[in-house]
Amino acid sequence: MRATRILRTSLALIATSFMLATAAPVQAYEFEGSALEKGISNTLDVTIVRPLASVRVLVGGVLLIPAAIMSSPGGNASVNEAYDLLVR
Repeated sequence: MRATRILRTSLALIATSFMLATAAPVQAYEFEGSALEKGISNTLDVTIVRPLASVRVLVGGVLLIPAAIMSSPGGNASVNEAYDLLVR
C-alpha cells in the first residue's frame, strides 16, 4: 500500500514537471472586426451571455443541494461528481 502511494506521488510529480516544462506562452486574442461589430459583440455578451451564465450557476447551486443529499451515502466522491456536473 505504501509503495503504491509513493509510485502515485512520483508519477504525479513527473507529469506535473512535464506539463510545466512543455507549457507555451499564449497571447490574448485581438478582436479583428469593425467598431460596430465589437460593440454588438460586447452588447450581446453583457445582455445575454453573462446573465444566462449567472442563472445557470444559481440553478446548478439550487439543484446541487438535493443531489448532494441523495448522493452523500455514496461517499465524498459522488458529491464531488454532482458538484462538477451541476455547478461547474
